[in-house]
Amino acid sequence: MKLETFGDAAAHGEMVVNATAGAVSLEALEQAGEENVNGKILIDISNPLDFSKGMPPTLWVSNTDSLGEQIQRRFAEARVVKTLHTMNAYLMVDPTQLAGGS
Repeated sequence: MKLETFGDAAAHGEMVVNATAGAVSLEALEQAGEENVNGKILIDISNPLDFSKGMPPTLWVSNTDSLGEQIQRRFAEARVVKTLHTMNAYLMVDPTQLAGGS
């Protein structure tokens, strides 16, 4: 396995997955390059979490805007799909934790 730059990684395939920390998502996508993001499906699983006051984190963007919307505005030709961001990873790997789960 070889480490690549954001640009090298985003240049390949029909889709880009943004799994970066929300605080650096726009910067990482800028580094990926507009030419490598626009025109593609962009799966965005980032969260704009603010840990500056400890746990639990708050959101640094909410209510009248969202990180997904900011990404879409910046990369207008990308098809941004916001997904998997409201479920904790612990629940993803063990869905029986849901009430009534089996």
